[in-house]
Amino acid sequence: MNFDFHLAEEKVKPHQSIALHILIAIALMAFGIISTVFYEYTFLNKHPLLELKWLAMFLSAFGFGILIISLFFRKWLWNSRNNLIFRYVELVSALAFTAYFYYYKQWLPSGIFGGLAITVVLALFWEHSSNSGLSIHIDDNNLRLPATSRRKTLEWFEVDRVILRHGVLTIDALDNSLFQWDIGKTNIDNEIFEAFCHAQIEANKEKRVKDW
Repeated sequence: MNFDFHLAEEKVKPHQSIALHILIAIALMAFGIISTVFYEYTFLNKHPLLELKWLAMFLSAFGFGILIISLFFRKWLWNSRNNLIFRYVELVSALAFTAYFYYYKQWLPSGIFGGLAITVVLALFWEHSSNSGLSIHIDDNNLRLPATSRRKTLEWFEVDRVILRHGVLTIDALDNSLFQWDIGKTNIDNEIFEAFCHAQIEANKEKRVKDW
């Protein structure tokens, strides 16, 4: 028998995406607070860049808003469409602040927000890159794992248990290695598949004595 599984297209876990939103929020809040202090206690309060005081307050509020949504409205952000919209808001804001500070020849904050904009672009690419080209092939001979896995092949005598549940394929190896992937939609019956894997594991147990 042969079984082929294609990995689900989602590469980034929801909590990883939320963590990045939180980091961006903290960066905005920190820069807003620093800018406020810098404005109040330096020559900038007499500088043509008078809007900095209000901009700093806006940055702090904007960052705080992102933090609140990230912490208390996670389920809303887990929706890929909502997350995408939120990322674009962050990107447009970062680019706007970059252009604003660049216009006033404030190179350091301009560079910081430029770096933040690049971070958001990388996050967009990371969150929406596809795993669709990666697959797992399991047959009577062995288990061939995705190209990105730390192991490319597992022999049946190396495997202790294989589980297919709720769209997640788990392979528990004898050396305490655990392999787990989210898989795409499949018509494979999990009971038939697990019975096949159990039979292969049992049939190859005698090889463990020779090879381990």
